Amino acid sequence: MVGQGLSVGKMVGPGMCVGEMVGQGLSLGEMVGQGLSVGEMVGQGLSLRDKVGEGFSLGKMAGQGLSVGKMVGPGMCVGEMVGQGLSVGEMVGQGLSVGDMVGQGLSMGELVSQGLSVGELVGQGL
Repeated sequence: MVGQGLSVGKMVGPGMCVGEMVGQGLSLGEMVGQGLSVGEMVGQGLSLRDKVGEGFSLGKMAGQGLSVGKMVGPGMCVGEMVGQGLSVGEMVGQGLSVGDMVGQGLSMGELVSQGLSVGELVGQGL
């Protein structure tokens, strides 16, 4: 379809979910190249876990306009984000408070080891 001049954005519009596209052999990377944002993919019912499995890093997702707050929502814990190479500093910059991170099971020690100072933690309401 894409080769035939139909963009992924148009496919999602007429009732084809992103999950079906992946089943049809279209990679998430190709979808993004076709102008479909990560936010739209999540809205179409594709979880972040699926995306990471497809080799899509969280850093790229954030670059695609998906906030860290939205990432935590679809069932990905902060610990997994750190494992995917997204620093705690970037998470805070994306609007996720340190309190949210601790609530997601990331310990204070891990936050500090990720380069967030104790002063910043206190400033973040912890």
